[in-house]
Amino acid sequence: MMHFIGIDLAWKMSDSPSSGVPRSACVALGQAGHICSAALVYTDEEILSFITQFAKEELLVRGWRWLLGAFPSFVARFAKEGLLVGIDATLRIPTQQPRRRKVERILARLGMPAFTPNPAWLKRIFGGIRGEVLVEKLRQLGILYQVRVNKEKPCRVVSEVYPTATLKVLYWEHSQGWTGELLEEDEFWKKFRKISIPPYKRRCTVEAKAGNLKSNLALMEKIPGPRLRIRDILSCFSGAENWPQNSEEIGAHLGHIRLNQLGDLLDATLAAYTVWRYWHLGEVKSCIVGTGEDGFVLLPCDSNLKRRIELVNDPTFAVNRY
Repeated sequence: MMHFIGIDLAWKMSDSPSSGVPRSACVALGQAGHICSAALVYTDEEILSFITQFAKEELLVRGWRWLLGAFPSFVARFAKEGLLVGIDATLRIPTQQPRRRKVERILARLGMPAFTPNPAWLKRIFGGIRGEVLVEKLRQLGILYQVRVNKEKPCRVVSEVYPTATLKVLYWEHSQGWTGELLEEDEFWKKFRKISIPPYKRRCTVEAKAGNLKSNLALMEKIPGPRLRIRDILSCFSGAENWPQNSEEIGAHLGHIRLNQLGDLLDATLAAYTVWRYWHLGEVKSCIVGTGEDGFVLLPCDSNLKRRIELVNDPTFAVNRY
């Protein structure tokens, strides 16, 4: 049994309950792509607890509950459950000098610009590079940062993902009827450049944020294959103050804070979907952009976008496909 975890990670290292508002979101998908859990959290420890609960399933079934509390690291490392974790954060920065990684240069050429990590700035403003720290904590639990996955046996792997790019690819595929029909290069690029994502995390009015968020959540439910239903996310917070019970209740009355949290959960769901798709469909519908040494991003793609990635590749870039 595999589980697929998506994490929208806050940048601040010292995030804690004293900050008032949870700034990281976690979503878990089951083998078939259904949402089985979601949470808003503060600390790395809460994130690790969310992740490892799915590695514990085998022992819970056997009734070995005492082992879970006594030896959590042992449980996470040796339980039979497989895990793929997708994190929306920079997980590897190869140099202390601020510069764009190869993956950022490739994404920019694809019309999906990404944040360029600056180690000194991240440490000064946020107290450190949280993604790298979390990857090390996951490594200690046997969840490894690597490019390849072995589908012959349960694996535990963490990858960097980019939900904004995933969402743009999904809007593109939806516009093409999910068919993936191969187009002429000029025709594809002309159409792909016109694809825009309704903004739901940038500064905008609360009314616009609510409407755009509903549009993006509605698209998620249309994706062929998984069962990414909005109500399954909302049900995880049933009873919470000022929390919608269904998609119809998502509106400006929720305010910016609650809408931002829904946006974080959307990003976490997109992160989980990205690794779910890679596991089930492999290189046919996904691509690994960049390198393990310099940092890579797992990206959904169809045959048109895959060909575009090959065209923007040159000796200064690296695109590994498995």
